[in-house]
Amino acid sequence: MITPGVTALLAACLLVSGVKGQFPDITEKADCLEGGGGSVYNYPIRIGITGEVVDWNLYRGSVVLVVNVASFSEWTMQYLDLNVLQSRYTQFRILAAPTNYFFYEEPGTAQEIMNTIHYVRPGNNYLPNFNLTEKVGVNGPTSHPIFTFLRTQCKSPRRPFSPKDSLIYDGIDPDDIRWNFEKFLLDRAGVPVRRYRSNVEPLDIAQDIERLLAGLPLVPVMSQPVNAPAQLS
Repeated sequence: MITPGVTALLAACLLVSGVKGQFPDITEKADCLEGGGGSVYNYPIRIGITGEVVDWNLYRGSVVLVVNVASFSEWTMQYLDLNVLQSRYTQFRILAAPTNYFFYEEPGTAQEIMNTIHYVRPGNNYLPNFNLTEKVGVNGPTSHPIFTFLRTQCKSPRRPFSPKDSLIYDGIDPDDIRWNFEKFLLDRAGVPVRRYRSNVEPLDIAQDIERLLAGLPLVPVMSQPVNAPAQLS
């Protein structure tokens, strides 16, 4: 006999584990709008450690991955695979933007951020082989224009938000970035083509990067086969 308590426990387990197609919030990625949206290269941004404006000429013609990062996130160890991904391809660039918008996971200055990822998280003398920008806002009225642009071009693949007291910004929009280490993939013209949730590992984006590098269109998200359940985070 299945008691009400067991039924509730089973329901909770299903909610956590999920089955694609059964719950509305288990999509790991979303395609961006096509055409007419402009390019990320229209928006200047500075490198955190030097204060210099990013030279977009070093990015033009390359496939680009933009990631909002934080030193004290549950996803911080993704820094390691971001380095692997950057080393794997020519004509591919990563741009990481630190933000303190989620549970104060990036409280430090530019130098403190570099020291933290070098010595602590990930540590072991880690050095990113890609640029980290100045610390920026990614949502709401204080969002950096780059992230305002990216959000308007790419719908969020996640519906629910984290608890309000963990969101360190004003205003809630359905297409807000939900947490640190969301990722936006841009084509060679700087146009966003796909958005990924935080739990998508960098190396799991490799196939999409390779298609863009080969001049091939991405397979639409809704046309892709169902894989293992995504985490609800």
